[in-house]
Amino acid sequence: MLSIRKATSADFDEVYSSLLVQFKNPYLTREDYQGLFRRQWESAEDWHGFVLVDNSTIVGFLGLVHSTRLIRGTERRFCNLSHWIVKTEFRGARKNVDAIPPGLLLILEAMTLPECTLTSFTPTKAVTPIYERLLWTELDHRCHVILALPYLGVPRSRGRLIYSRNEISARLRGEERKIFRDHEQYKCGHIYIEDGGSGCYVVFTRVMRKRLPFVLVHYIGNVPIFMRNIGRIRYGLCLRQRAIGLLVDERFLRGGRIFGSFIYEGEKRFFRTTGALDSANGITRDDVDSLYSEYIVVNV
Repeated sequence: MLSIRKATSADFDEVYSSLLVQFKNPYLTREDYQGLFRRQWESAEDWHGFVLVDNSTIVGFLGLVHSTRLIRGTERRFCNLSHWIVKTEFRGARKNVDAIPPGLLLILEAMTLPECTLTSFTPTKAVTPIYERLLWTELDHRCHVILALPYLGVPRSRGRLIYSRNEISARLRGEERKIFRDHEQYKCGHIYIEDGGSGCYVVFTRVMRKRLPFVLVHYIGNVPIFMRNIGRIRYGLCLRQRAIGLLVDERFLRGGRIFGSFIYEGEKRFFRTTGALDSANGITRDDVDSLYSEYIVVNV
C-alpha cells in the first residue's frame, strides 16, 4: 500500500542508496547529498521533504529546503524543491489503483503546504511539462555568461573588492548580515565591493557547467555598483576562483548589458505560492532568488 510522509534525517541512508545515487553526478559526494537531510538555518524546519512509501520501502523522494525570508518588511515562508525522484515502476498511473500517478503525489503534497512559496530551479525536461500543467509561474531562465577578461581599468579607481569574511561581516547590516550568518557553513563565497561611500554584497558558488568551472551568482545587493565594477569583478573573482566566467541571472541585472558577455537560455524554472495571499501582498518573480536552495545546500 502506498503512502506519503515527511522525510526525516533517519531516512537518508535508504533514500541515498536506493534513489539519490541514480543522479550519478560526478561532482557530488554522499556528504553533499546528506546536506539535504540536515536542518540548514534557524528558519528551517526539522523535516526535509516527502517520501513515497510502498508498504515499508521508500520508493520516491522530494526534497524541500525550508526558509523564512523578509519580503517588503513581512516574513514569508519559502520551500525549494530538490531532487524529485521516483522508482521507475511507480512513475506512471497504476491500473485499478490510483487515478493519479504515484510519483505525482509528492509534488501535490508539497502544494498543500499553507501560505508557502515553492520554488523549483533544476527541473528536468521530463518533469517541466508537469509544472506547466499545474500552472506554476515561470521564472526568467535567461543567464548572462560573463567571460573572465583582463581588467583594463584605472588601477586606483575607487572600487575595491573585499574577500575577508571578517571585513565583509563588519560592513553588513540587517537582512544582509543574516544572509551572511546563514551561509557561513556552506561551500559558497562572499565578496563585498566597496565603492566610495556605498557597497555591494555578493554571494556566489563555484560550479561546474559542461565540465567547465564558473562562478554562479546568487545574490547582488546593489546592482549599479556591481555593474560599475564588473571589470575588476570578472577578472579578480574568476582568477581567485579559477573559473572561466560568471553566471548571472538576467533578472538580477535588470536589462543591463555587459561587454564580452552573452545570454544563455537555460532550463525552465518555476515558482508557486500556496494559500490565500492576495496579489497585492503576494510573491513576485523579483522576490525569488536561489540563496536558500539546493544550489547552496548541495552545491549543484
